[in-house]
Amino acid sequence: MANAVTSHPVIAAIVTIVVTLLGRFALKGYRVRKAVHDAPGPPHSWIWGHLLVMNELMTSGEVPIKVHPHVTPLAFRQKYKLGPYFYLDFWPFGPVMFCCADPELGAQFTTIHSTPKHPEVITTMQNIAGPGDLVSTSGSHWRKWRSVFNPGFAAQHLMSLVPGIVDDCKVFTEVLTGLAEAGKPFRMEEYATRLTIDVIGKVVLNMRFDTQTGSNPMVNALRDQIFWIPNDTAMDPFKPYYPRGIYHRWQNSRTINNYLGEVLDKRFQEILHENSADESTSPRERKRAIIDLAVESYDKETDSRTHQTTRLSSDFRRNAITQIRVFLFAGHDTTSAAICYALYYLSKDSAALSKIRHEHNTVLGPIDSTEEALKRDPYLISKLPYTTAVIKEVLRLNPAASSIRSADSQTHLTDPRTGEPLIMVPDMMLWLLHWSMHRDPEVWGPTVNTFNPDRFLPENSSTLPEAYWRPFERGIRNCIGQDLAMIESRVALALVVRQFEFTAAFDAVDQMAGDGTMYGKDPKYREGTQELLGDEAYPVLVGTAKPREGMPMRVKLA
Repeated sequence: MANAVTSHPVIAAIVTIVVTLLGRFALKGYRVRKAVHDAPGPPHSWIWGHLLVMNELMTSGEVPIKVHPHVTPLAFRQKYKLGPYFYLDFWPFGPVMFCCADPELGAQFTTIHSTPKHPEVITTMQNIAGPGDLVSTSGSHWRKWRSVFNPGFAAQHLMSLVPGIVDDCKVFTEVLTGLAEAGKPFRMEEYATRLTIDVIGKVVLNMRFDTQTGSNPMVNALRDQIFWIPNDTAMDPFKPYYPRGIYHRWQNSRTINNYLGEVLDKRFQEILHENSADESTSPRERKRAIIDLAVESYDKETDSRTHQTTRLSSDFRRNAITQIRVFLFAGHDTTSAAICYALYYLSKDSAALSKIRHEHNTVLGPIDSTEEALKRDPYLISKLPYTTAVIKEVLRLNPAASSIRSADSQTHLTDPRTGEPLIMVPDMMLWLLHWSMHRDPEVWGPTVNTFNPDRFLPENSSTLPEAYWRPFERGIRNCIGQDLAMIESRVALALVVRQFEFTAAFDAVDQMAGDGTMYGKDPKYREGTQELLGDEAYPVLVGTAKPREGMPMRVKLA
């Protein structure tokens, strides 16, 4: 055999390459296992790392099969009595993770030294938006585009959009009235998502998608793209390479880019025409729709009036489309889930429902004049402290995501209590666990898993552990759209909670299985344990954290 190999140079070269690659693979595996083996974490295997304990957790019924991944670190922490940080080793099927539920320690890799986003975040966001998006990039590219769009998400400007948000929420109430009359269970997430897409369409493109009453090809492609994102690669590492998924992601991205490109080009030509009008006229009104901010930025960069630019450069056009895609995705995703959960928790807590209705009666007046009141004085929503507290408590119990970074050569973490250096592995995922911080009984007390909006009332602010509440993250990389999410959620609740009575309809999940939704298509959503911490509405991964089964509900007029 040895002679056969040495007498054929090509075979010898192939064997040498294979042996070398296997050797490097084994060496990397040994280094990873050695680094993590004695580090804080669940029981660790030299051969399997933490793959076996993960499999045990997911098959034991301790957590649901389809539960969102950001739930599992807390389950490990509680099961194995772990401290505020520990390690998880899923190599070679996933990254080595440093799991952190300590905001002081987390600041070391998010603020003091702002580490780059992890490659898995970059891959996911590229599927959603394309390369160079605001969520996954850093450095000068991130600073440039963040500064371009900050004015569009300024609180004062967003308040001027409240009348339009009220109009969209009015359509939402009309849809809910129809559902109440039909008397059948439905997935609330579907209708809340249509509402939030209509709102973000106005903010980003100054367009009405009207998805609550119709259909839009770009929106359909965006939502389908979220379905085809290969999120659960730890369970199925080959999922990103399935031909069907590759095709759908390519086709959806093409549809979205073509649509947004046409809208962007049209708006650029409109602004060129406005700029070439009679110079003696008063300057055009400064707009804050995201698309206008993008075009204005390009106008400043190229000095189009001087250079007679008649079309956007391909580079700027591509980057602008990428950022607009991010805003369309992030701008509707988190808010729709928050609205669903708010209605769910209020339906189960009669005292909280009574409090929020009393606040709306006091501040907004009669139900039939709420729309008019909010349009006349949008700042009324700033006078709803209990409503705001409800939303903040919803976001505590069900944050949309976590902050995921990547260790680089400059990453040196130390234990905040002892000062001891912590183990770092090249390209390690640094996972700041929002879910775990939001559900830590040592921080929030024995009622940590109970819906209690009173925590966030102004009179309790002195006892509020603010560093442990971070659904929008903190620091310079916080969510640019957090003010919009809070405004939109408050307006939606102001128009809905006094008009309707909601009840969860998880008993109807099986009869909804054929409705064509992603939940209906995948039977794994209905297998095994269907409860987490005593709650049926646990989060699943669909782009971000969404309520299980799309929050099945029944509704009737109040």
